[in-house]
Amino acid sequence: MMDALEHRDDDSKRMPYSPGHRQYLYRNLTQGKITVYTSLFGDHCFYEEPIPQMDWHLVADSTRTIVGQQCLMAKTRFRGREWTVWYAPEVGIPLGPWKLAGLPGLILKAHCENYMDLEANSLQTKGVPPVMFYNFYNHKYTLIAREKYLKASTDPKTYPPKTIIAPPMELE
Repeated sequence: MMDALEHRDDDSKRMPYSPGHRQYLYRNLTQGKITVYTSLFGDHCFYEEPIPQMDWHLVADSTRTIVGQQCLMAKTRFRGREWTVWYAPEVGIPLGPWKLAGLPGLILKAHCENYMDLEANSLQTKGVPPVMFYNFYNHKYTLIAREKYLKASTDPKTYPPKTIIAPPMELE
């Protein structure tokens, strides 16, 4: 493994990795759906789903300052994982990283014990260009059911030997 890390540019030393390692998620708020562009064993695919609704539990008297914003804590169980987040009510955008959303403010920190810790390192409010999907390589994306993608991408029997499989964001 260390050899692979030290020689990243040498394809002969590169370690196999899970196929869904790079995902692009787009929220279409007007249509109320999320589209996830990804790959599965070299095939480019996408799946769509309604924007998920989360059952948030606000935690009283828990505050923290993140990138100059006073934030409040909230918790939820989503797609098989327990998430603790910090959101900024003064930034009236009910969104956050990945698929996390639905609070009365922008989520600036998201934590899932023993899995992931995300935190904003800056907040830009002026001159922000609209988010666009750029298909630089003109990949042809095929629609796949979310459940079928999750099953195929997490089944170790479908991978070549010695493949390193990163734990998926979604467990259910």
